[in-house]
Amino acid sequence: MAMSSRASLKVAVLMGGPSAEREVSLSTGRGCAEALRCEGFDVIENDANKAVFVELAEAAPDVVFNALHGRWGEDGAIQGILEWMRIPYTHSGILASALAIDKIRSKEAYVRAGLPVVESVTAEAAEVRARHVIKPPYVVKPVNEGSSVGIYIVHEAANGPPQLSETMPANVMVEAFAPGRELTTTVLNGRALTVTDILTDGWYDYEAKYAEGGSRHVVPADIPQEIFDACLDYALRAHVHVDLPASSFDLDLEALREAAEAMAPVKDATARVRAGGVLELAVIERVPALVWRHADGLSLLDIDGVTVGQVAARSERADLPLVAGQGANAAVEEAIALLRAGAPITSRIRGLRRMGERRWDVVLDRGQVIQLPETDALRALERVILLDQAQDLLARDITHVDLRNPRRPTLRLAQISLEELREIRGLELGVKVNE
Repeated sequence: MAMSSRASLKVAVLMGGPSAEREVSLSTGRGCAEALRCEGFDVIENDANKAVFVELAEAAPDVVFNALHGRWGEDGAIQGILEWMRIPYTHSGILASALAIDKIRSKEAYVRAGLPVVESVTAEAAEVRARHVIKPPYVVKPVNEGSSVGIYIVHEAANGPPQLSETMPANVMVEAFAPGRELTTTVLNGRALTVTDILTDGWYDYEAKYAEGGSRHVVPADIPQEIFDACLDYALRAHVHVDLPASSFDLDLEALREAAEAMAPVKDATARVRAGGVLELAVIERVPALVWRHADGLSLLDIDGVTVGQVAARSERADLPLVAGQGANAAVEEAIALLRAGAPITSRIRGLRRMGERRWDVVLDRGQVIQLPETDALRALERVILLDQAQDLLARDITHVDLRNPRRPTLRLAQISLEELREIRGLELGVKVNE
């Protein structure tokens, strides 16, 4: 439907959110909202949270202006929600966002494009705290944060390895330190615009990025022409992943497809050149189905057991069921079937726990556990639920329903019930149990 005026176009500005860059996102969002109002748009400000889906559905904006910073706002998550809701939005789409925020995947794409990158390794945070994983000087970075959040610079004369904050993810990037200028280039509509030289008193950290007077931007950069031209070339090639200009006959469509499918959020991809020489890359995304708690943290799994992302806290995806234990990711199909079968008691299920990579425990509230057998676990759980519906089995003072041996199911009573039972039996025999 055509809009008759800007005043009739409703714009929802998303800001804030749960990321480490929340405060600067709020500042960005408020500034953008004010600018849009000055231009005559009908503006709604939304501090994005778990209710963003409902709030956007109620507000029914014509378009979303994405002012979210960092994870959840720039990693393809909110983009996926908006795509599903069919609400147009600003900035990059799902695939570009997911790739750009992942430093490891981004560097892999740059290498395939023939671009020079600084050498780096991925290491466990605990190992980085214990020893120098590469020779100093080097830089430690979270894999998927922006705005210099969580950056540690280890100088050549450092006495020991960096003592990373406990808020750092389980795995981090350790990158060789590269001294030099902070040069950045913007690409718009397939054209590299110019080079900006960012000047600071120290390095370009979070404070230098956002504090008043923290940095000075020189546009265009006062640098030798050959360096200026190289920046434009690198930026453009990094943006489109191929050397330009390129004929459609020069494109390796199979390599493009494989590169897309190598990214965790992508389940399937197809690449083709449409009429007119337009490159089309279509992807089917992997949708998180479970949160998996394991020794290294919390991961998101799809229905195939493929890891599609990580979360720092369970509360970030409280909408998804929880599974735990080694090997849980290899038994996702069975876990989902058990959760479906457990629908009558779903309000009580706290999660599934994989035991010895062979069987499942169903963990309920009130400290109750249903211990399922290695085989025919689904049928065993269904029997427990039928018993509960008929005789309120799970409402009793039972801590464990042990079905590990299907021929000898066992109920374990709570301690207080055991003591009461002993006392009753003692009274029947004329014995006072406590004496």
